[in-house]
Amino acid sequence: MHTNARPTTVSRLNIHVRHQRYSAGRTLIELMIGMAIGMFISALVLSLYMNSRASFRLHDENGRMREDGNFAMNLIGRNVIQSGYSPIAATTLTQPIAQATYLNAQTMRGCEHGFVAPTKGDFSCGSDASGQPAIEVVYVVDKSYQSNIGEGADCNGQQAKFNLDGAEFGSDDVRYVINRFFVSKKKGDLFGTLYCAGSGNTTPQPILANVENFKVSFSVDGARDFSADKINNWKKVMVVTMCLQVASENKVIAGSSQKYVDCSGAESLSKDGRLRSVFQGAFALRNNVSPTL
Repeated sequence: MHTNARPTTVSRLNIHVRHQRYSAGRTLIELMIGMAIGMFISALVLSLYMNSRASFRLHDENGRMREDGNFAMNLIGRNVIQSGYSPIAATTLTQPIAQATYLNAQTMRGCEHGFVAPTKGDFSCGSDASGQPAIEVVYVVDKSYQSNIGEGADCNGQQAKFNLDGAEFGSDDVRYVINRFFVSKKKGDLFGTLYCAGSGNTTPQPILANVENFKVSFSVDGARDFSADKINNWKKVMVVTMCLQVASENKVIAGSSQKYVDCSGAESLSKDGRLRSVFQGAFALRNNVSPTL
């Protein structure tokens, strides 16, 4: 006997519940997969952002160092080139050119280990071997003073006021500037700061921060790389060669990933996370017209 029995209400309910259970299981798996993909994309975007930010900081720090370092090197170089400048003022037809100037003072000198106490105005050469080289240049400037173009100004843009004896210029005196460049490191600072002390202001002004090394050498009679303490006659100096090694303000590189050639010519690694830049230049003393004196 055939019976056309219909599923009971309970059977239909069980089928419906199983269907809901299977549907809910598939939705949960899809959700988990979606979350995993979302987390992966978020991590990828975050990694790209962090790498981009680190790259930006690196390039920003490098650009700032380049700009500041080039400015400092050009400033010192211009002063070195001007060293000894003075209008020719011969009193006789036979007077040597080297003596036919308004300026008879020593116009270039250097200190191998820096000045004794430059921030306090003591510019005599120091003997501390840990000190970095320092130089002094002297040249005549116009009596008129125009700060916007640097006429009659020292390295800090101040009007030249004091002569080599420390006295103020008189109205009829030939005006000249005395610019002294040196590195000084304050207690607790990791690196030094390059300063200029001009004869228009008694307070030295900072030019470049984070100076790790400042090296100066001199060429005499065609021979190169004399240190300041080896020079017996500064009138024989024809070329001044300088090197500035600067570190970045912030740590922007990973580990010891940067290789650079330091001021001694040796290949080095940056081991503290700071970027290094080295600036070099050689400047001829074009006003030293009598090198054999």
